[in-house]
Parts: sequence; structure tokens; C-alpha cells
Amino acid sequence: MAKEAELQVASVEEVSPTECRCAVRNIRGVASLGMVFRAEPSRGIEVRLTEILWYGRTVAQLDEAHTGKVTFAGAGADSIRPDDVLFSPAGGNHVP
Repeated sequence: MAKEAELQVASVEEVSPTECRCAVRNIRGVASLGMVFRAEPSRGIEVRLTEILWYGRTVAQLDEAHTGKVTFAGAGADSIRPDDVLFSPAGGNHVP
């Protein structure tokens, strides 16, 4: 499956049953608000990117090779761990 964006989790800062705020590095593509990210299918993680902070500013996207703090919301958000790689499939799952 082609990937639109991949984010590697550097650290997890805040967690609730439905949300996770973490520091990430964008290792492929452009991550935009509203995109849906998944981990390996066996992990059951399917989360929407709801916030991106880049150098303390709220932005709409995080470009490849950049780091930022993000908030994910959705199923399995409380299962996200450091070093996880989350991917957004090409061709969709984006909500403006």
C-alpha cells in the first residue's frame, strides 16, 4: 500500500482513552490536519490528526523531515508509544 505520510513518535506527553499528544518526526510525505493515521493492523490504532504545533505555533501541516508536537484522537490513541511509526494511506482519509 502506498503511503501518503509517515510519522515516527519520539515521545508521548499526554494520554487519555481517546487522545494522545506526542512529539513526532515526519519521515515521509506531508502530514495535514484531518488525516487518518494507522499503525500495524494488529495494533488497532486508527487516529485522526487534530492539532500540529511547530515551534510553538499551530500550523495546518507538517512537512517531511520536520518535527513537531501533534495531537491524535481516535481508536487506540492510548496505545501509541515512542518509536511507533504511524502511516496515512495514499488517496484519502483526509477531512479539512
